[in-house]
Amino acid sequence: MSATTVPETVLIDLKVDRSLLNANFDSYRVSIDPMVTYSESLAKNSINEFKLSEDDYSYISLSMASQFNHLFADPYCPQTVFLTTSNGQIVCVGIELLSGKLSQPKVVYSIADFESGLISLSFPNNSLALIAISNPKKRELYVVSTPSRSATEPWIHLMTIDLSDYEIKNLFQLTCSQSIDMFNNFIQMDCILSFVDNCEEKNCEELDESSHKSPFCLILNWLTIIGNIDESNTWKVKRCRRLKGSDWPKYLAFDLVDTPYVCMISEKDFKFIYDSDKPIVESELKINIKSEPNILYTYCQSLEDICVTFKLPVQITKHDIFIDLKPNKFLIKIKEVIEFEGDLWHTIDSNSSVWTIQSQSDYQLLEITVNKSENGLIWHEFIKDDKQGQEIINKQLVEEIQQKLKHLTSDMSANDNDFHSDVYNPMGLEECDFTDNSLVFNRYNGDSHLISHKIDLTGSQWLFTIATQKSFNSDCSELPYFVVRHDVDAIVWSPQSAPEIEQFNVTHVATFAAFGYVSASKTNTRFIVAPDDCSYVAIADGVRHIYLYRQPVHIKSGELRNRKTGKDIQKVAKQHVISLNDCHFILGIHAINDSIFVLTNDKIFLIKL
Repeated sequence: MSATTVPETVLIDLKVDRSLLNANFDSYRVSIDPMVTYSESLAKNSINEFKLSEDDYSYISLSMASQFNHLFADPYCPQTVFLTTSNGQIVCVGIELLSGKLSQPKVVYSIADFESGLISLSFPNNSLALIAISNPKKRELYVVSTPSRSATEPWIHLMTIDLSDYEIKNLFQLTCSQSIDMFNNFIQMDCILSFVDNCEEKNCEELDESSHKSPFCLILNWLTIIGNIDESNTWKVKRCRRLKGSDWPKYLAFDLVDTPYVCMISEKDFKFIYDSDKPIVESELKINIKSEPNILYTYCQSLEDICVTFKLPVQITKHDIFIDLKPNKFLIKIKEVIEFEGDLWHTIDSNSSVWTIQSQSDYQLLEITVNKSENGLIWHEFIKDDKQGQEIINKQLVEEIQQKLKHLTSDMSANDNDFHSDVYNPMGLEECDFTDNSLVFNRYNGDSHLISHKIDLTGSQWLFTIATQKSFNSDCSELPYFVVRHDVDAIVWSPQSAPEIEQFNVTHVATFAAFGYVSASKTNTRFIVAPDDCSYVAIADGVRHIYLYRQPVHIKSGELRNRKTGKDIQKVAKQHVISLNDCHFILGIHAINDSIFVLTNDKIFLIKL
């Protein structure tokens, strides 16, 4: 593919919606309101835990294990969660409709001849599930039918895929999946299976030198599976793609509207290294961003005049040049041909303007000095709406402006007692509040193998992902939210899927006030979760505590007043600290609008909000 035929990559600039920011946010108020908690016991050490072997010592492997949530949420039935046991069973736990308590754990599927290994689970739609089994002897992917997940009906096995045929090895994880309806009851499912590979053993020529020459890389196997839900013998793997990168993605989601895309947030770009349907062609990345135009002239201004400079070919003499200056017009002819003309940004005194030409080694330098008709006026540009000129800053002009504004400034620093900050004092920011890690959002085209959209998130601290709930008949255009830090706040961004490249966008949908600052203070964070209505956000530490922060709500009764400032408080943001009894280690968590599920090694909890 030639460079001229490469589709352009659209750069998206994230725009914060100021109406969603709370400049008057004060703080979270600790609440002593009781929180109702239910629990159901599990057999001790019965959870199928993600455990690394002695060979899995890379940073990518540690990231893979630390971010693994052992509680699998169902986006189509949010009040139901699933967990896997060490003997190969899939267990369903939900919320009872009448009592609101936890239902009894119920086995909905058992993996035949399961000995050990990691089990990961994903729900591509409301009637199918994918189960991945990873151990040295068995690397398989099951396609199962789930007739009614909310009613905990038994699952029906449809197909077994031997993943050794797709170069999937080592410890792998089923990361995400999505499906679309086709024709005659046929369904297409896309899933990603991730594993860490040792590129050094393969003498890989594509080692990323910018990642300290780490021998390890992450392989994302993108499988496309099609079949008829009513006929188990029709299922087959239609296509296999493979992407390669140097870090574990913080965000991964399919966007299957019209053209297959996968959206990803990672520290570095991934790239396609294999496609069973079409060869991978190396192409230069073409960015769709307005590049700087060729600079035709430069200008430098003072309070009284402007000096404009053009570079001309060495063979041009002063007899070849004709300059016509009018109060608001500018024109240059070279050998009777108009080379440059335009409307001046402001009027000049055309009678007092002069020009000279100076010979240089390989060009002629044409300098034109024009006097401003209004002294002291700073021109924003020399020619109206012209991008071919570049201003050279006049240091003397800057000094003159500084002298005129000197009376508005002071050499004395402000005293902390002289003002009151309603939000926060930026001098209180610490090293943990800043980041220099690179972070990028990419939307990869599964057909062209190129990046269609890119967002530079460098400087934004990554926080967490919010899974969106999906209705029974929802399409695959609903992408998860991602949350990054903006100043002290946490901003919730929603990728908006669209069939046309120009229509894809990422919008600001919610804000967790001061949560960026709060999360930086939690050094033992295991998980951060929030429901898709963004009514609260919760931090789970490694052992037994859940820290919950609610959105500000109006005070129902009574009045509150800040004793320091005397201001009436209309809204209060509550903070809850929840301690789980007999909790040894938190393995998984799932948040819905009115409840939080928490999984430990021998119990599952339901916290009612």
